Amino acid sequence: MSPQYAADEQGAKRQPARKKRMNTAGQPSFRLFQRISRKQEEVSRSLDWQTDGYQPGTVEMQSLGEIPKGDSQSYRVFTSEMQGTFSGALDPELQKVIDGREPSLLDHKGGFWAQMPEPDTKTHQPKGGSTGEAIAGNTEEKPEHAEEAENPLRRIARRAVRPVLAVAASAAVVIGMWLILNYVILGVQLVVADGNSRIPESEVVALSGVSPGMSMLLMKDDQVKANIRQNRYLTVSSIEKDIANHKVILHVHERDHEAYFRYCGITYVMDRRGMILEDSIDVRTVPNMMKIEGLEDVQDCRVGNRLSLRNPSQMEALMDLLLQLRVMSLQDSVSEIYIKDISNMSLLLKNGYSVRIGDAERIHAKLRAMTLAMDELQKENKQGGTIDVTKPEQPTWLPDYTEA
Repeated sequence: MSPQYAADEQGAKRQPARKKRMNTAGQPSFRLFQRISRKQEEVSRSLDWQTDGYQPGTVEMQSLGEIPKGDSQSYRVFTSEMQGTFSGALDPELQKVIDGREPSLLDHKGGFWAQMPEPDTKTHQPKGGSTGEAIAGNTEEKPEHAEEAENPLRRIARRAVRPVLAVAASAAVVIGMWLILNYVILGVQLVVADGNSRIPESEVVALSGVSPGMSMLLMKDDQVKANIRQNRYLTVSSIEKDIANHKVILHVHERDHEAYFRYCGITYVMDRRGMILEDSIDVRTVPNMMKIEGLEDVQDCRVGNRLSLRNPSQMEALMDLLLQLRVMSLQDSVSEIYIKDISNMSLLLKNGYSVRIGDAERIHAKLRAMTLAMDELQKENKQGGTIDVTKPEQPTWLPDYTEA
């Protein structure tokens, strides 16, 4: 017995009994007939039709002669022989159907074929073709476009991915151009400081936070100025960006000790804008600079902050006086400033003259009149005394009176 026939026989024995599938006319359905035809073709292929004889239970059989296709009578003879030879090998359901079929079943004639619907050309054989050809046609490979047509989800997903890829490509181009603009064209290669004398350039650059490799476009000037101002001795006048040379120049200004005052037993040193630079509790230390007298209503005098007074008018008059002294280069000639009463301010010069300024109006003109009057008094060898410039157009001099 051939392996194919043995497998078919075992499958037939294991196959459970099923209800007979009939159409409305009481004939076997087309699908059942296909099953029978495929089974018969498998059995036919497993046999050698040209052998001389056979023994029961083996695949060798006597020659029955060539059975022409479509010959129902010969097929009936062959079927009866096969039924006798392979008794009990087929499923009982199939055996019953084979026994009850019409002789002209393979000729596609009779009432069974008359009531069959037209086969679907997509899934069955074309009209006039054989069952084997139809089954073989179903196994042909389908073209790629047919597979895409049967997978609409894949087509939809592909259409949805295309715009995403386009947006991603555009974003990559924009990001690349942005990086080139910021870090190649506008990249910083050198950072220098200008205007510093006591503080090293390296310290100024380190405070700024600007370093080679940064982008000039992304650099925030306000943040750079705030970083530099962490050192109370530094101010920033401007930040220059040399794009052609990829260089950043930090224009800074160093604060100078301008005057000092004592408050609550502590000596405070400040610049001409009122920034507190230093403090000391050593009363023996006397800085070589102007001393301010009369500051009683001090609100804030912490190091690193600006001097704050509760009387804004007094603070404004003091800042104006210090500024004009710096403008006229007289800060080194003044020993003390009396500002307790802003309507009657006065100066004590290092050469021994006292200067009555009066109120805070026209400070520049009063200081100018003071220098002119002092030059005339020195020419006349008149030392000491008080120069009154409350009226800058008419300065006066009062000598010191001493008891004999």
